Amino acid sequence: FRDLDVLAVDLSRASLAYGIRKARELGVERVEFRQADILNLAGLAERFEVIASQGVLHHLGDPEAGLRVLVGLLAPGGLMRLGLYSERGREIVVAARAAIAEAGLGAGADDMRRFRFEVLCRPEAHPLRDLLLTGNDFFCLSGLRDFLFYVREQRFRPRDLKALLERQGLRFLGFEIGHAGKRALYLKQQPQDPEMRDLDAWERFEQAHPDMVEGLYRFWCCKA
Repeated sequence: FRDLDVLAVDLSRASLAYGIRKARELGVERVEFRQADILNLAGLAERFEVIASQGVLHHLGDPEAGLRVLVGLLAPGGLMRLGLYSERGREIVVAARAAIAEAGLGAGADDMRRFRFEVLCRPEAHPLRDLLLTGNDFFCLSGLRDFLFYVREQRFRPRDLKALLERQGLRFLGFEIGHAGKRALYLKQQPQDPEMRDLDAWERFEQAHPDMVEGLYRFWCCKA
């Protein structure tokens, strides 16, 4: 999208520096990088046609406060792409975080290695051994910190998303669906929702098929 102007905002100066370096390497010139807290963005003069926020709001003490700021920056008719943790899809993470808290482990490298070693040493039938199936994040420290050792995380169900979006005047446009066969099964079982935009129907679908719930909801919405 070479004709678009992009504003990239992050709290981390190190992450911004990495982004700037990669943009220079790739010859990307129309991205402006700014350091800021999402909760302090309300004073921006700009209004945006598209706002993307993934992996941010669910780590706030009040995710809705952050969403409220973003909604205020959205231009009329603008689109928003959000990524929020799923309650059902992160049950293994909830169990792991409880075990971490019970063991009194912090987010230092030694404690993370200790936790990982203890999981690897558990019997194969132990539920925490399922962490080994969750992907590469479990096996590198930066990924493990992002996966299990955040200070705080908030999780949602479809009914929670519905209430959240309605309070902020947003209309749900649909999930990005990565699970093979999930779309076909949903349409078969929820034929009254061919556009797949009914979050009450998604709540029923998740209750019936918790194994198909992904750990992160990725979805689009717009101002109602």
